[in-house]
Amino acid sequence: MKLLNWLGELNPQLLRELKGRLKPWNVMGAIALSLIGQFLFVMNQYSRLPSVQYSYTSDLQNITHWLCTGTVSTYSKEEFSCVIDAFGSIQINWTLWWQETFVNLSSAGVFVLMVLGTYMLVSNLGQEERRGTFNFIRLSPHPDRKILLGKLLGVPVLLYLALAIAVPLHLWAAVQGQIPLVNVISVYGTLLTGWFFFYSAALLWSLVTLPLGNFQTWVGTGLLLFTFTHLTSGYEANNLIQWLSAFDPTSVLLHIERTVPRTWQTDQLKMLASLEWFHLPYRSSSLSTALFVGAHQLAWSYWIWKGLERRFRSPHAAVWSKGQSYGLVTFFGLLLLGFVWQTGEEKVLYQDFLTQLTLTFWMFLGLIIALSPQRQALQDWARYRHQVSTQ
Repeated sequence: MKLLNWLGELNPQLLRELKGRLKPWNVMGAIALSLIGQFLFVMNQYSRLPSVQYSYTSDLQNITHWLCTGTVSTYSKEEFSCVIDAFGSIQINWTLWWQETFVNLSSAGVFVLMVLGTYMLVSNLGQEERRGTFNFIRLSPHPDRKILLGKLLGVPVLLYLALAIAVPLHLWAAVQGQIPLVNVISVYGTLLTGWFFFYSAALLWSLVTLPLGNFQTWVGTGLLLFTFTHLTSGYEANNLIQWLSAFDPTSVLLHIERTVPRTWQTDQLKMLASLEWFHLPYRSSSLSTALFVGAHQLAWSYWIWKGLERRFRSPHAAVWSKGQSYGLVTFFGLLLLGFVWQTGEEKVLYQDFLTQLTLTFWMFLGLIIALSPQRQALQDWARYRHQVSTQ
């Protein structure tokens, strides 16, 4: 009871969300789904092992697999000949298997956290608006940040619980895979900043697109899926194209060292090491990547929360004030300038400069929409402008 009283005084909105979701059946369901999901994931990882039926063939030396421990294959540097031990089983590179398990589990966790969490947030705010309870939340005397943080922490609480159940498996895979501690910290650091950025963006999207009704949930989730599958996929030797990958919490996973380096991974790491931001090699290691991605996402989260604070209390107000828009444009310009300001060929610099102009154009177009007054505000101004005294 003391804990509930303390939580209620600290953040009443968070307590309200927790009371509505942490029901016994909901909690048991989240735990069961998490355990079932982990079991299916591990079974899928085991299915990638070389089949045991190979141990009964006479031409085992002709069989290759990327998890075997024999000599390098003549066809691929990433394939190895399978070796049978005294018990008739194939020798497996378990360290590499655990490394792949860590990377795949990290990617799956990020996808589930970002996509399902944003869907829950957008759907919840839409339901609150349709039921008419969101206006009562706006009338609360508590600070806006407390209310919004209560939503951010409380609405996906069952999802947090399900992912927390998978943390021991994730850490065990890191230990068994002999992954350095700095890489593990980098992964969790980018996951935390990515969670804050995407969930803050989901809250802002919900407040801006309330007139869309039921469509806002599907459109918001679709945009997020498009971001994960297109904007952050692929690795090109272009600084401004690589800037988009700074929104991806999984970008640090490429730096996870494997006992058997992959050819594609080695080539991409060499390319990323040449990328610069104001002559700083921000993608040269897992730590530098995590620091840059984290700082980048937190910087954008700052501007998102500026819009959240304005739009929460005044649904018809512009997302940002004129003064805030000047600061946002300055921040965006300096951010892009850092990618263009690099040593390289004139052709590359020219392409980066054109990309910067294109992105700046879309930035201005978005700000025009964000700063334009809402229809209701224009109607109120047209109706009551004659009452404004002109002095």
